[in-house]
Amino acid sequence: MIGNAGASVVLVGAVSHQLGPGVGLCVLLLAGAGGNALTAVAHGTHHASVGASTAIFGAIGILAATRVVSRGRRPAARKLWMVVAASLALLALLGTSPGSDLLAHLFGLLLGGALGLAAALALPRPLRPQCSGRSPWPSWRWWSARGYALSPETTAPLYASSRLSS
Repeated sequence: MIGNAGASVVLVGAVSHQLGPGVGLCVLLLAGAGGNALTAVAHGTHHASVGASTAIFGAIGILAATRVVSRGRRPAARKLWMVVAASLALLALLGTSPGSDLLAHLFGLLLGGALGLAAALALPRPLRPQCSGRSPWPSWRWWSARGYALSPETTAPLYASSRLSS
């Protein structure tokens, strides 16, 4: 759970930066929910694993798709095989731990890639606008909001409720 929260701090912000906050969060939610739905269909009626990690791998797929179709980048950074290899390496490194749902992670990655590709091609503007004199790093408000999301005050009740239910 802590790993998903930490990854979401980085990846949700990156997806929102690439596609915009509204489109980015919508596509991310669809990738996570769709990946979990496909996993439930593939496993049948006795499968009870639904988690946020599917959305995290959906975010990796979205970012990979936006990298492939981005304009104004070096040609080496847009090579399809490099993006696919990096995405599969992340799946292998982060999504195959004992007890994890590899099929859900794979469906999240694939659906995120497909939805990210569709969203990136449908947007009328360049995916990442050039820096206009401002710092490319988010403001202190952005960092403090994400820091609060992982603070003990917000994560302790989640941890306590998971301990009570087991």
